[in-house]
Amino acid sequence: MGNASAVGRLDAFNAAHPARYLPLTTAAIRQAAQLWADVRRRGLPTADSKELDGDVIVAAQAMTCPFPTGDVVVATTNPVHLARFIAADLWTNL
Repeated sequence: MGNASAVGRLDAFNAAHPARYLPLTTAAIRQAAQLWADVRRRGLPTADSKELDGDVIVAAQAMTCPFPTGDVVVATTNPVHLARFIAADLWTNL
């Protein structure tokens, strides 16, 4: 079960760049739940109702990170959904 090689690379990346990889926190998950409920209430969901909404989790993680929110830009291949919550841009632009 799992991929020890991939986990090892993730651990090595985290050790070399601790500010770039942040653990998922309870605060981020709670923020994600609020974002998820808000966009659904407004009729603007970012995922099917049967799917885990990764966009809100990524946005909430960025919103609750220990950096000023105005300094955070999420690098992604699909900034449209994330930009509903936080600054986002194509990773190739950053």
